[in-house]
Parts: sequence; structure tokens; C-alpha cells
Amino acid sequence: MTDPIPKYPLYDATFTAYRLSPLYHGPNPLLEEPTLRMHARRLRDILRGDILRGVDIGGGNTDGSTSGTLERCTWDLIGDEVSWQRLHQPGAEEQEAEQPGELTDAPSLAPSEARGIHVELRYQKATYTAILLRDPENPSATPPDFTSLPLLLVRMPAALRATFNTYLTTAFDTRLALLRLPSRFLCTTLESILCHTPTADLLTRLQLQLSFPTACSAATLRNIDITLAPGDIASFVERGAALLPSRALGKGDKNADGGGKKKRPAPPSPVEKRWAGRRRDVEGENEDAEDEGADVDADGESGDEEEVVAGSAAAGAGRLSVPQEPPPPYELHDPAIVGRGR
Repeated sequence: MTDPIPKYPLYDATFTAYRLSPLYHGPNPLLEEPTLRMHARRLRDILRGDILRGVDIGGGNTDGSTSGTLERCTWDLIGDEVSWQRLHQPGAEEQEAEQPGELTDAPSLAPSEARGIHVELRYQKATYTAILLRDPENPSATPPDFTSLPLLLVRMPAALRATFNTYLTTAFDTRLALLRLPSRFLCTTLESILCHTPTADLLTRLQLQLSFPTACSAATLRNIDITLAPGDIASFVERGAALLPSRALGKGDKNADGGGKKKRPAPPSPVEKRWAGRRRDVEGENEDAEDEGADVDADGESGDEEEVVAGSAAAGAGRLSVPQEPPPPYELHDPAIVGRGR
């Protein structure tokens, strides 16, 4: 009976997230097989050396239990789910089964197709992982001899995690910073997942975990696990669709298939109505300059406009009025041009 394909490392796991500055590796490309095997061997020697000196960092536990000795340390390229299943078929791991406890070859995945690096530390009683991921949406332009892997996900005990982080900072001259995800981002991400998931796929058990900061040593409550039954999930989705009709599941653009009311165009504003009426008057009747000046004021206060017209005529040229909005082309209201046209 062949062993089942291992689960994709990003699923069903809890990680500690870090931000990473670009990794310096010199002229040797980091995502090539020889470089990955070299770093796997170096990290393995460091971890085994610490255990031989009596420092138990493999388990990282304080209750006296250990994870045993380190059996294998691998640095492999990691791609998408399809490539993961292809590379972990039973036939692809025959060579690995023939040489237990030794460093295995890097997977046959092109560096351009890789999403990052998958580090696995396999002990006798436990297996720990770390994943260095690229930014597929916005690949940053890094200088030569550098590789940008901005996201680091670590699933290790505290002592082992500290040793691994120290190796990264010393081997690649990089800086790590703990990545804290705000609550608003987590809520938005969960809503996006639910909105883009078919309703039939949501009818399974959903488990959420609310974790609390551990800065206070006196706090005894660390997390709360919330499990939603399939029937409750369907009710939540239905209720959310009713509360937010514009974001209801399965209701995208109604006008795309003609199954909704078309949006009415916005009515013209008062300013647009005024200028449209003036244009029709000028083009249709070509009124006198005095009449045009009297029509400029929207409130119909012709007395004030007559004073403006008289002042303009005395000056010999100029505009007939000073409206509140930008006027149409001045040639239609210039007394000198209008008088010359007569």
C-alpha cells in the first residue's frame, strides 16, 4: 500500500509570520539545487551539533519531553498545488525511500515556477516546517545577488525557531520583523473567501480561532475555538446575503445578463440646463447684445444686468455679465463682435 500524498504545507497549519528583507546569496542563485542543498547541509550540521552538545532545541519543550534526534533537513522549491501533487507521487519518492536519513535532491521544479522555498526539519517524533514565499502580484526589482522572499512562515517551537531565524540573518544578511495582521484585514480576508466560494462548498464544518496577546504573563486565556456546524454556516450566508444585497453571494453584475433593472442616467444639473438653454437661444435667434445680457442672470434681475451692459458699452468692449459659473465662449457675448456682426 502506497503512502498518500502529503498535504500542501500551507493548509491546516498555524504559522508565525515574519517580514523578510531581500536575501543576499552572492553570485550563486538561491533557487538553484546546489545552493539549496548547501544551506540544508549547513543548517543540519548546526542543529545536530547543538543536540550533541546537550542543548535540546529540537523539541523546544519545557516539560522534559523531546522530539528526538534530527533525521533529515531539506530545502526544496515549492510551487502551486498541482506541482506539489506531481512531485510527491509515490514513484517520485522512490529514491528518497532508498536513502533514509540522507539529504534528498531538490524537486524538479523550475525556479521561475516556484513560489518560494520549503524548509522541512524531520525529527523522530515531530516534523517542523518553514516557508519563504515570493510576492506573485508585485515582484520587486532586487539588485544582483539578492532574492526577494518577503514573507516567512515558521511552524517550530520557540527555541528551534530562534535558531532558524538566526541562521537566516547570518547566512543571508537579512532582517526579520514580526508580521502582525490587523483584525480588519483578517475579517476582510474571511469575507472574501466566503464570497468567492460556492455555497455548496461552504456546507462543511468551519472552525475559527480567536487568539489573545501573550504579553501579560498573568493571563490564562490564550485562545477561543469557535466551530460552526454546516447548518449554521448556511444560515449565516443566507442572512448576510439579505443584509447586504449588493454583495450577496452569487449576485454579481445583474446588467451583464439582462436580468436586472438598468440604472437610470442622472438628470442634468441646473447649471447644465441654463447653459443648454442659452446655447439654443444664441444659435436659433441671434438676439441682440442687450437681450443676451438680460438673460444671463438666472434670477431675472434685469436691472443689474442693464447697468453691466451700459458699463461695457461705455468701455467699448468687454463681457456683458459676470455669472456665477464659467460662461460659454466669450465671442457670443462680446459687444464689439456682436455689433460688428450686425
